[in-house]
Amino acid sequence: MELCKLEPVDVWRLLIPERMQLFEDDMPGDELIFRYRDSVYFVHDDGAVIALPAPAHLEQLSLGGFLEHVMTAEETVDFDEQGMFDIGTILRRIGFVVSCTGRRDQGDYQVEIVDALVVGQTIASYYLTGVTFTFALYHGLLCCSHLNELAEENGEFEVKRIIRCHFPHSDSEKQQKMVYDDTCT
Repeated sequence: MELCKLEPVDVWRLLIPERMQLFEDDMPGDELIFRYRDSVYFVHDDGAVIALPAPAHLEQLSLGGFLEHVMTAEETVDFDEQGMFDIGTILRRIGFVVSCTGRRDQGDYQVEIVDALVVGQTIASYYLTGVTFTFALYHGLLCCSHLNELAEENGEFEVKRIIRCHFPHSDSEKQQKMVYDDTCT
């Protein structure tokens, strides 16, 4: 799947389970509100993310009531204002985790990472075996976050694509075939 062409909110939707998404029937397609642990996150159309503590009566709120609550809440966190622009950094900050076992849709994936400031060059390519697509995406985003920290302002890393692969090995061999480019570890 080509991820470079997706809007940030679409990448978030690939990560966030539907059960955690709020007001999905009332939200415009280019924005997302979701709940994780004790907080609510609002992903704007430009990819900016705002966090606030989940109100006690969240389940009774309409979208309008929730947006009114956001405008008056004093404990909001604007990740852009804190210099956190990439999804992986925000995932790390909020402690978001994705399960890598126990699902029927596990497979083998190749993750390709590019520097958006250098056209046409793959920076890292690695394989994950026996994981879900969601975990491969999550891992790739965390890798990009790590590379962005190392590069400071001299790079802008993003997951270019995630390709489902097939290794013709037994299950025990597949478990041992997890290969990483050491750029991302």
